[in-house]
Amino acid sequence: MWQIPALIWESTKKELGAVKAGSGVQGECNAVSAAGVTVSARSGETDWETAHRHLGHVAMPLLQQLHKEEAVKGLKLSGQPNDTKCETCLLSKFTRFPFHGVAGKSKAALELVHMDLVGPFPVQGRKGERYFLTIVDDWSRLMWAYPLKQKDHAASTIRDDWLPLVERQSGHPCKSIRTDRGGEFLGGDLTAWLKKQGIEHQLTTSYTPQSNGVAERANRTILETARALLIESGLGNSMWPHAVRHATVARNRVLTKVADDMWVPLERWLGKKPPVDMLRVFGCMAVAHVPKPYRTKLGASALWCVHLGLAAESKGWLLWEPSKNVLFDSRDVKFVENIMYGKWEKQPEARVTQQLEEITMHFDLSEPVDSEVTAPTASGTDEGSNEDIAADAEVKDPEQQQQEASKTPSLPKRRKQIGGGTKDWVKVKEWVNPTIYPARTRMATRKLLSSTSEGATTEQQEQAQGEDTVLFLGDDQESDDEEPAYCFYAPIQPPSMDHALAGPQRGKWLVSRNAEYNSQMENHTWDLVYLPNGKKAIQCKWLAKIKTDEKGEPSVYKSRLVAKGFQQKEKEDYKEVFAPTAKSPTLRVLLAVAAVRKWKVKQMDIVTAFLYGIVEEEVYMVQPPGYEDGTGRVCKLNKAIYGLKQAPRCWYNRLASALEGIGFRASACDESLFLMSEGESLVLLLVYVDDILLFSSSDKEIDGVQQKLTEQFKCKSLGEARYYLGMHIERDTERGWLKLHQRQYINTLAEKYSLQEEREVVTPLPSEFKLIKAAEGEGVESEDQRQFQSMVGSLLYAAVHTRPDISFAVGQLARVVQNPTEEQCGAAERVVRYLKSYPTVGVQYSASAQLSQKGVEVLKEKGEQLGEGKVFLSCFADATWASEHEDSSSVGGYICMVGGGPVSWRSKKQPVSWRFHSFL
Repeated sequence: MWQIPALIWESTKKELGAVKAGSGVQGECNAVSAAGVTVSARSGETDWETAHRHLGHVAMPLLQQLHKEEAVKGLKLSGQPNDTKCETCLLSKFTRFPFHGVAGKSKAALELVHMDLVGPFPVQGRKGERYFLTIVDDWSRLMWAYPLKQKDHAASTIRDDWLPLVERQSGHPCKSIRTDRGGEFLGGDLTAWLKKQGIEHQLTTSYTPQSNGVAERANRTILETARALLIESGLGNSMWPHAVRHATVARNRVLTKVADDMWVPLERWLGKKPPVDMLRVFGCMAVAHVPKPYRTKLGASALWCVHLGLAAESKGWLLWEPSKNVLFDSRDVKFVENIMYGKWEKQPEARVTQQLEEITMHFDLSEPVDSEVTAPTASGTDEGSNEDIAADAEVKDPEQQQQEASKTPSLPKRRKQIGGGTKDWVKVKEWVNPTIYPARTRMATRKLLSSTSEGATTEQQEQAQGEDTVLFLGDDQESDDEEPAYCFYAPIQPPSMDHALAGPQRGKWLVSRNAEYNSQMENHTWDLVYLPNGKKAIQCKWLAKIKTDEKGEPSVYKSRLVAKGFQQKEKEDYKEVFAPTAKSPTLRVLLAVAAVRKWKVKQMDIVTAFLYGIVEEEVYMVQPPGYEDGTGRVCKLNKAIYGLKQAPRCWYNRLASALEGIGFRASACDESLFLMSEGESLVLLLVYVDDILLFSSSDKEIDGVQQKLTEQFKCKSLGEARYYLGMHIERDTERGWLKLHQRQYINTLAEKYSLQEEREVVTPLPSEFKLIKAAEGEGVESEDQRQFQSMVGSLLYAAVHTRPDISFAVGQLARVVQNPTEEQCGAAERVVRYLKSYPTVGVQYSASAQLSQKGVEVLKEKGEQLGEGKVFLSCFADATWASEHEDSSSVGGYICMVGGGPVSWRSKKQPVSWRFHSFL
């Protein structure tokens, strides 16, 4: 063994002691003490603390066992184990204390309620849900689950939806709520409101989810059940909110163990045994009865659909019609529980041979009716009058429907009609974020539905304007004395201010409407006068619109007072009406130049812009609804209120005058483009009504212009441009590129025509597609024709703004909008599917991609260089050769590029037939 002499030194290099070689200690040192420093040595035995450290801070009980059983050699310990805690072990091995349950603590309903938020989910629900709120009553263990689009919706759901409902149902006030410390629960509004209501808000300890274990376990139970439902049914993951709701309803009817006791949550909540005979297999195929008013005498009396659980707001089952992507409910349903949607989707032509189960249920009206713990409550059947129906503002005349009659309908092909629909009793155009609004009685609602039919009055048409989709829920009674029905408006936009004020966001709409009225007063929009003889006051109304951000989320609840300009008389109430707006190529050129020259691009808008325009004519309007003073006076307009024929022109003239006053001049190419240059400073301003983009190389220059405009108008600065006129503006300043696309518009378009779940395609049209016009009478029915026209118009909007890749396809389809065939309808759907496959594709600009290799060679030949900040325009043109089947004409096209991206393009059929191939 080695015997090495050693010296011990202080950090100041002063020798403290020494150990001599050959001292008899092999590989170890005897204790040496020098200058007050002690170095412990190990001879034969070791104390317990040192042995504890030798063995890597082993637990003391384990060390004692090692010593007692002599499990290792050389472990000789002196003295007794030390009970003193090792500081190093305390710092490195400290663990959480065990959690002890508090089951049975609550003595009554709502004495303590557990809450938690789950999400975000990787897949949005059909209405944009990304989270769900779990609520568990500690006493009964009854669960509620509310799918939410945003985390901050949790507070309003608790305050406005859940708490008033359960307190009335149970007869007990809520005393305590236990949540974690998430921002959704600690928001100022909720905290202050709970304190005002006298409700204790218990918070978990930071980073201790176990403190809210009841809610956490409920989350797991719901998620596991929902996952099983989705897997078995074969439904897409976007159906998770319905699976979560059905899972909650089912689990509330299952025995739950709490400590040493066990009970059914809903039974304890209700005080009686809950029924389960209304539950059916989630995701199974079902057949729903079609009400008589919505089928012909020979039409099918039922419709194939998918079962999604109990209806939340009415007395029946929630059903999904896949071909139209419609959600509705019905109490007259037959279920095929051994055929799931996933199996049916793969074999759409299969016939169902099993005996359909006839359902006749009687439900107890005393059961709770909330969004999660709901049992259908209906009794009796009536063939004609008590049916839950689905309809919209364009319901077809029953005599015009041409459905094939069959007592037990066979499963239809998934796609027979444009937009994914078979021709059943309901025609739904759109399904976007449904919102519940209380409606008038069934009779009044039917009058509203019929307002778009032939012969409807002007007032009825105005009333029905914008009501593209309505799903009615409730009993179809022919009486004005019944309880109000409820209806779903599929578009996120309420059809009128009356509907908005009757809905769940009434408070927000009242604030919005008052703000708009106050703006009118501040701008001195009118003077109240008595109507002169020989003059007529035009009517006005309130509009309600929900503005969305670039993610499609509601951002502003906007109220607007508009005049009914169609009542104005030309040359008496107005003269000139034209007002220029920004051209799409102008916008793209400016963005391309901004990318190449690294300009700043900022956005702003003018609040209540039209109210700054001065009305030169003498125009009178009735007082705004809801703000009449009872004197019979009318408004003599001083400013160009929205809706007037001349309002856009008045506003443009006022803005142009203000811009000229601060040094801008209008472009000769586009009157909506204004330029201001001073020395090397250049600022460009593009205006589209009240939306403004500012371009400059300096933030200071843009801020100066914004400040000057703020002195004359009420402006809102929106910072860097990100979302303009429904188009997304993405930019990477480090890499030097800027991209313009329409992701949100495309996704909405695919959802509108029920194509969001169709498989992707890589080209707008198949290579073998040939446009052949149909002879008169050989095209599709008038309803499909209108749908085709709407789809082509929607595609055209994308084609002219950000998608030159579909210009040819849309141009082809636009030529047959008057009489399309089924093949052409399918082609239009394919273009939508193509856009949906690549929603973020758009036009992109950068300095590095300005010229091709050939372009660079051409510049070199001319002695020019591709210097920084230089902008180049490249144009390309081509044409087909006698490609048109009917007259052998050609289709020409061109595209102009700036910054490596398209700024202007066109595809058009040439007006004459050529004998040789030439296109200039």
